[in-house]
Amino acid sequence: MNTMLAVEVESIRKLRTDDLLRAVLYILCDEDFKPVPGIVITGIAGDIKSDLNRTPLVILKDGRGDYGSDFEDPSERFFRTNLRSKIIRPGELFTTWWAKPEQPNRTYETSFRIKKATPLAGLLAA
Repeated sequence: MNTMLAVEVESIRKLRTDDLLRAVLYILCDEDFKPVPGIVITGIAGDIKSDLNRTPLVILKDGRGDYGSDFEDPSERFFRTNLRSKIIRPGELFTTWWAKPEQPNRTYETSFRIKKATPLAGLLAA
């Protein structure tokens, strides 16, 4: 049976000056706690408690992330991630790759750690 999880993630800072990035993702997982392949992952990036700094996102079936049509520049709108190949559990690491509008051909990398995975529906839900 599949389980729907609310997954809190946080970036791993390489330098103390790096921004700390956070998101909450809603992931339907199979019995092995891997994302179900045919389902889009939804989420919210940024400060979850503030209306000022929140951005909805989806992670498509092919692993591309999309922040939506509010971002006209493709380098701001889209990113890649290996999250779909991971087991969704606290402590698990995954990576995102993205570009900046001023350097669209340069790829940046950010590592994230799953902080918390709360069952919302399925066998483990309360």
